[in-house]
Amino acid sequence: MTPVLLPFTRLASPPPAADVLDVLAADHDEIAVLFTAIEELARDASRAADARSLVATLVSAVSLHDRAEERVVYTACADYPVTDLREHARAGRRDHDALGKAVGALESLAPGLDGSFEAALRTARTVFDRHREEEEDELFTTMELAFGPDERLAMGRAVVMEKERLRAESVPIRRASIR
Repeated sequence: MTPVLLPFTRLASPPPAADVLDVLAADHDEIAVLFTAIEELARDASRAADARSLVATLVSAVSLHDRAEERVVYTACADYPVTDLREHARAGRRDHDALGKAVGALESLAPGLDGSFEAALRTARTVFDRHREEEEDELFTTMELAFGPDERLAMGRAVVMEKERLRAESVPIRRASIR
């Protein structure tokens, strides 16, 4: 098996003093790169094991992003007195649950002749792309209006710190259960 080396962590990790919107966009970029790499590997039968190996990385990246964003960003939005932000937080949690289920389904499948892996991968990618588009177009715009630059920097630091805390935990990053 040829090792698959992708530069995610260095490219996707924003500096500790980054605006939360930049932190979240970097996560989205990292996840999109993972999806693309898995799609490319799954097309080549000789690289099926590499595709499966990257699925584990994808599941962890999605879970890490989801948990940190929910604990920091969605909590701040849910507590903010603007209905749009509260609704974005609720919708984001629903999106994360759907994405977690879709990505998790890939773990029990392998690229092959029956096409089930590829179909599940397309579904997961569609769920992710929809979430990313809605969040970056709608939530980001609303957050720019509701939170000042200093607040967004503080949230960005908090998301980075939460991700580091989650990485340091000895328990698996992915959720124990889907709400």
